[in-house]
Amino acid sequence: MSELVDRIAGDRLAPKWLRDLLRLLLIRPQFIFSGNVRDLFLLPVAPTHKILPLRECLWAGLSARGFECLVLYDPVDGITLFPQGESIARLGEELGIRTSGASMPASLGTLLTVMRSVAGANRRVALVVDYASRLPVSPQQLTKEEHDFYVGCEKLARSATPRYINGESLYNPIVWLVNRVQDLPAWFTLDNDLIHGVDIARPDYDQRTQAAFQLLENFQGYVDDQDKMAPFARTFVDLTDGFSLRNMLEVAEIARARRLPLADVDDAVRSYKTGDPGLDNPWKGQGIKARIERAEREVATRVLGQPQAVRHAMDILKRSVMGLTGAHVKSSPGRPRGILFLAGPTGVGKTELAKALAKEIFDGEPIRFDMSEFSAEHADQRLLGAPPGYVGYEAGGELINAVRQRPFSLILFDEIEKANPRIFDKFLQVLEDGRLTSGRGETVYFSESIIVFTSNKGVTKRLPDGSTVPVVEPGAPYEQVDTEIRKALTAFFTEELSRPELLNRLGDNIVVFGFIAPETAGKIFAGMLENVRARVRDEHGVELEIAEPVRDQLRAWCTADLSMGGRGIGSKLETTFINPLARALFEVDLSGRKAVTVSAVEDRDGLYSVTLA
Repeated sequence: MSELVDRIAGDRLAPKWLRDLLRLLLIRPQFIFSGNVRDLFLLPVAPTHKILPLRECLWAGLSARGFECLVLYDPVDGITLFPQGESIARLGEELGIRTSGASMPASLGTLLTVMRSVAGANRRVALVVDYASRLPVSPQQLTKEEHDFYVGCEKLARSATPRYINGESLYNPIVWLVNRVQDLPAWFTLDNDLIHGVDIARPDYDQRTQAAFQLLENFQGYVDDQDKMAPFARTFVDLTDGFSLRNMLEVAEIARARRLPLADVDDAVRSYKTGDPGLDNPWKGQGIKARIERAEREVATRVLGQPQAVRHAMDILKRSVMGLTGAHVKSSPGRPRGILFLAGPTGVGKTELAKALAKEIFDGEPIRFDMSEFSAEHADQRLLGAPPGYVGYEAGGELINAVRQRPFSLILFDEIEKANPRIFDKFLQVLEDGRLTSGRGETVYFSESIIVFTSNKGVTKRLPDGSTVPVVEPGAPYEQVDTEIRKALTAFFTEELSRPELLNRLGDNIVVFGFIAPETAGKIFAGMLENVRARVRDEHGVELEIAEPVRDQLRAWCTADLSMGGRGIGSKLETTFINPLARALFEVDLSGRKAVTVSAVEDRDGLYSVTLA
């Protein structure tokens, strides 16, 4: 054997599929390579490794074992020979392959004939069936031609014999390249140990590290000193967890095209993940600090009476902006930029906080999902997309599509406890790895997103008869609310869902909101009333005056029950004032009037009315 064959056999970074093939040529006539077949691979060529596609790696290994030629077939180009040359063309003619120009058109019947010729040749030749997943229209419903072809291939696997050449007995192998083994008829490989299958995985950490050192040559400032390059290579590898070597090469191409310095490895990876080749990273520079400061002021005016929750939430956000999320542990740098789990009573500002952050940081609305709509058994398919063959497969998943379109965004999952338990497995993957793969095989990344969950868990509890009773009530001190809600969340994740690991991922990112205090309720009421006055002014050009006794009466009605928070205040204001006001305004002629005064409001057995002056 040649030195290269020995290096491949002894090098853990070399592709496992190539080591298997070279080792098993003695006893296996056919091989099926599935999975990551379109990737690049590390070939151990002294003094380091070359990054090559599968075909070049395969040829390097086989030629080192004395093989003279690869016969290549795919459904588009037919049959070609590799490498090319006069001697190879003559060898092809011996095998019945006559390439006029670059390739020979071939039906499945012709391909089977060539397979038999290759397998029985007294020359070292291998045949590669590329894009083999595309040979049958459906592996479950073969045409007669397809069925006869696969029967012939199965028989060939059982009848082929090793070729004794130059003192060594080896098979002339047939290599199938498929996306999935299921793309071939199940009976073709069933209980057939003469066909060796290898699922090619994505590169591991060590393989990506070796590739990173070489790909860093595309960055400005590269020097041929491994010690100096080690920190940049480590960053590159950490940020590309789950990437193929081809993905890493594409990142390096971005760096080369944009002439990025080594210090901007993270920018190159971000550009690849988000599909944004620009330089404007909203998480970098002084602009983000100004946005956070503006958001802090905005939140303070929109979320009233929640000083502890707002302060905690902003601390988490500032930690995220400064890149210190998870700094105390070795964690995946691809995780979401920020995570907030907002828990507490309804109507106290949880969703309002998320909206305020989205507006100030991302200049838009959050990507919002009401999780009560995702309670069904297969609701996860709405988020990620249906598997191949199922209804809706072509449309993709709602979450996948949204994040692909807006990678820099705040993603809000409202009332998370109402989601189907299967969806929590997806959330765990988002929080841990910062990525999701759709049913169509598309991967989206959450590394530039803020993930916000809201929950009302722990405020009430359900009794055996189906009724609910409050666990904490309005007026309870914040410390009590905080304790009860955290206790309920712990029970929810550990006992009800049996997913304590998800609770661990949330950690300190749980922010508890308390009930609205009476003085805060008064401020919320006053703000809502001013919004009503502004709407009347904008719609009708009329100034709405409200007598002080009317304000007092409305305030008393709207803030009597604070169990539903600000949302309850708004609902009560709509019932007691906005609806009767609309009736009253509809019945009067406002033309020429600059002002109208609400002088009285009455409650007649639940029927409210206002008097205008």
